[in-house]
Amino acid sequence: MGVVVRRATVIVVSILMLTLASSTLRAQGQVTAVLFDSYGTLVSWEGVESAVAEVFQRKGVAGDPAAFLRLWRSKQLVYILYNTLVDNGFEPFSFVTRRALHTAARFHDVDLTKPEEDELIQVWHQLDPYPDVIEGLKRIRALGYPIMGPLSNGDSEMVRVGIVDRFAEMGFEFDTYLTADLWGKNKVHPDIYLKSVAKLGLEVDEVVFVCRGQFDIVGAKAAGLKVIWVNRAGEPLEDHGYVPDWEVRDFFEVAELLKREGL
Repeated sequence: MGVVVRRATVIVVSILMLTLASSTLRAQGQVTAVLFDSYGTLVSWEGVESAVAEVFQRKGVAGDPAAFLRLWRSKQLVYILYNTLVDNGFEPFSFVTRRALHTAARFHDVDLTKPEEDELIQVWHQLDPYPDVIEGLKRIRALGYPIMGPLSNGDSEMVRVGIVDRFAEMGFEFDTYLTADLWGKNKVHPDIYLKSVAKLGLEVDEVVFVCRGQFDIVGAKAAGLKVIWVNRAGEPLEDHGYVPDWEVRDFFEVAELLKREGL
C-alpha cells in the first residue's frame, strides 16, 4: 500500500508541475505538448513476430508468424472497438491482448499452453524502438517542447516498464505518460484524448499527436488534435473520413516538420 501511495503521489505532483509549466507557454500561444502513440509508433512489433516464430519452431508448427501477428493485432483493435461501441465496460489492454491471442491461435490451429501464452504476452513489455525513434525524440526535445510522452491504450504498468523506463535506459526521458486505464476508455474514444489533454492543463490546439495507426488519426482528429501521421510503410490513406494534418516517414521527419512549421 505504501508503494502505491508514493507512486500515486509522484504522478500527481508530476502532473501539477507540468500544468504549471504549460500555463506559461499557453499564454504565448505555442504548442506545449507532443504526445505519441506507443505500439507501432514508438516501438516496433517485430519483436512479437520473432517471439511467435520461436514458439512455432519449438512446437513444430508450419505456420506463418507474420500472418499470425497480423490477425492477433487486428483482433486487438476489433475487440477494443467492440467494447467501446457497446459500452461494455473497460477492459485492460493486457486482457484484450490475451483474448485476441486466443482468436489468432484458433484461426491458425495452434494449441498454445498457458506458459506459451504468457511468454508471448510478456514480449509486449519489451519491444524495441524503431531505429530512428530515440534520436528523433532528442531532436524534438531540442526544439523546446516541455511536455513529451506516450498516450497509449497500453496498461499503465506495461507502458511504464516497457516504454518509459526502457527509453530512459536508452538515453531519452519522457515527461509524462497517459494510458487508457486512467480514464476507463480506449482509443479511439474521444474521451481518452480530451481527458489526457485536460489532465495536462492544456487545450487541444496546444497538443500535437504523433501516430502510425490510422485508427488513431480518426480518434485524435475527432477530438480536435493536430495529427502527424508516421507512415513508415508508405500505405495509402484509408477512406475513413479523417485526414492527418501532416504525413511523414519517420521520427527524423517529425522533428524536421515541427521545426519547419514553427509549432
